Amino acid sequence: IKDACSRKVIATAMSTTMTTDLVEEALRRARILRPNAPRKVIIHSDRGTQFTSEQMYECCRELHLDQSMGRTGVCWVNAMIESQWSVLKAEFYDRYEWDTPQQAIQGVE
Repeated sequence: IKDACSRKVIATAMSTTMTTDLVEEALRRARILRPNAPRKVIIHSDRGTQFTSEQMYECCRELHLDQSMGRTGVCWVNAMIESQWSVLKAEFYDRYEWDTPQQAIQGVE
C-alpha cells in the first residue's frame, strides 16, 4: 500500500498468488500502521477481481476506505504504483537469487 501524499510504502503483504485475502491483509496492516490517518481514506486500484470482490467491498467499508478504480484500458491512472513495482524489481529482486518464494517474501517484509 503506497500513500499518494507522502509517496511512501506504508504496508506490504506478499504471496505467490494475488487474492483478495492478500489485499485485505495489506489494507489492515496499513490501517494499523497509520492509526492517525483521516477516518475517510481513498484506496485506488485497478479492476482486478481481487479489488472488485464483495470481500473487498466489506473490508473497505469496515476500514472506512472509499474505493476508487480506473477505467478499463486507461493505464496511466496506476502509473505511481507501477513505478514502485519497477523499482522493487530492478533494485531488489533482480539483484538476488531466491531458492524459494518464501525467501523473497521475507526479504521484502
